Amino acid sequence: MQNVLKHIDSLDIDSKDKQLLIDSINNLVKSKSTKSSTSVIVDGTVRAIYCYYHKEWEIPAVIPYGIKQSSTTLLNTMCKFGNNTWTKVNSLCKQVDSLLLDDIQSGKLLIENLSQAKLQKIEYIKSSWFDSSKLPSGLILTDDDIDKISSDEKYYNEMIIKHKAILLG
Repeated sequence: MQNVLKHIDSLDIDSKDKQLLIDSINNLVKSKSTKSSTSVIVDGTVRAIYCYYHKEWEIPAVIPYGIKQSSTTLLNTMCKFGNNTWTKVNSLCKQVDSLLLDDIQSGKLLIENLSQAKLQKIEYIKSSWFDSSKLPSGLILTDDDIDKISSDEKYYNEMIIKHKAILLG
């Protein structure tokens, strides 16, 4: 930053313009906030992240997220609960093939009904697991919340307290 200030000082421009330029640079450096379609990062802290399991914005200071080194946030794209549930459901869905082959061998299922039976079993597994995994409504962040979280430190801290209270019941 010092090198930038020296360079600005050496420019042949009006002192008011120099000060305006310095103030603009200071404002950019002071509050580094980024909002993408998947995360809100302010001064290196991930304030909100879009959970691909719940399909909602969540505050990782409240809802646990696993580490993912290849991610820009260094966090997984699903909260820990979502990631664990998705992994279990995915594993059960992969077991469907084995179960259906057993049904074909035993004569309980005709080969021409295999595709439909597989879809029904997978849908049953998914609905059994996913329906019971919704976030409490008080934890769902609106677009307005996301905007405020990215720009208002006090609001962000209030949301953390509110969300922790909801989780604790």
